[in-house]
Amino acid sequence: MKKLMLSILFFYASIAVFAQGSSSIGVANPNVEGLYITPSTCAKILRLELTKIGQYSIYDSFDMEDVYQNDSSYRNHCLSRSCLVDFGNKLSADYMLTGSFNLIANKIVISLKMIDVNKGSIHKSALREFTNQEVEIQRMTEVVLKEM
Repeated sequence: MKKLMLSILFFYASIAVFAQGSSSIGVANPNVEGLYITPSTCAKILRLELTKIGQYSIYDSFDMEDVYQNDSSYRNHCLSRSCLVDFGNKLSADYMLTGSFNLIANKIVISLKMIDVNKGSIHKSALREFTNQEVEIQRMTEVVLKEM
């Protein structure tokens, strides 16, 4: 019985340590050109797909809204590395994610970058072209995130 209790205690302690070690990430509205989807919808899809991956503690849209209310320029114009670092610092996030969703010729091009807020540098990035099937944008986003 003691061994069982110790095993259970060890299991829960290891889960608690793992959860504390999880990095946090915020998702800034990406740039969208030539598509019907909005930047805020793209950000929601990015958060959803990041949740499915399960590697990060993700700031939700309500956390982001607190920052947007203090400085609305972060809502649609925060795409540069320096702006994302500032935005991430306001959120106290470890990483920030953004990118672009563009229709170029007959291709949808998704480019994503993850910024390490503490280092002020690009941590990961990925770019992928897809045939113009905008209804599949969520699946496309999943593919690009998994390649990062």
